[in-house]
Amino acid sequence: MSANASPPGPPSADDFRWQAFFQHSTDALFLLDRQRRIRFVNRAWEHLAGMPLAQARALACRRPNPASADDSLEDVLAHALCPPPEVLQGQAAHVRRLLPGVGRQWWDVEFLPLRDRKGVRGVLGRITPAIVAEPVAAVPLPEPVAALRDRAVRRYAFDQLPATLPALRRLADQVRLASQVVVPVLLVGEAGTGKNWLARLIHYQGPGRERSFAALDCSRLPVTALFDALLGERGDNQRNQLATLYLKNPASLPRELQARLVDRLANHSGPRVVAGCANPAADVQGGRLLEDFHAVLG
Repeated sequence: MSANASPPGPPSADDFRWQAFFQHSTDALFLLDRQRRIRFVNRAWEHLAGMPLAQARALACRRPNPASADDSLEDVLAHALCPPPEVLQGQAAHVRRLLPGVGRQWWDVEFLPLRDRKGVRGVLGRITPAIVAEPVAAVPLPEPVAALRDRAVRRYAFDQLPATLPALRRLADQVRLASQVVVPVLLVGEAGTGKNWLARLIHYQGPGRERSFAALDCSRLPVTALFDALLGERGDNQRNQLATLYLKNPASLPRELQARLVDRLANHSGPRVVAGCANPAADVQGGRLLEDFHAVLG
């Protein structure tokens, strides 16, 4: 999605100084102006993105929706480099973005807002190519299964999340960010507030939507079943098919199991874990939830 506005004017002497500094970096760096147009990219960015600075400077990064394999490189980059809403409010952010097409590249993109007295005047970004293991499907999904998954994607969508109040808008922004990164997530709220639904939304709107979602109620399953489900030895294919595991009431897990899960979560081993608690601080204080387990969850 190219900007209609004309590219920024020629760089000043000050511009040459910081641009020369950035050119020495082996990291792919880019700078957005207040209107989220690319003002500068270094040589590492040009090599990674396959686009020269002269062409990139006409690009506005304002596309919140993911691109498809049929879109142009400009459209793909307009989404990959689009700052999340919290960045425009002055907060740094780190997201993982998919570049569709040949190779299905993943980028980890860090956004650092540049502020002055009038607010955010620009955004400095850094791209790190991410290695994401994606299972290769031996055969396409049967049509009924594919239709069921598509219905789930539509049911657990951001437009189904009410955002009429400021607190709900903040929640929507946080959930949107959580869906784009592959890290543990802790959902806190009383029973009946929709933690299970939010966990499914995070899964179905994230990069692992084509794989499985599983939910475990840690307060109801037998200990042996919990150990087998969370730490049992499974074949690589079965393990890769599970993208997201939702743990309800993780404070009910045996402390030994919590301790062993800390290592797995810290090493990003196994499926992405989303947990739901009513009062994790009280669970930690009461000794039901290990402090390390609480820390690695959120």
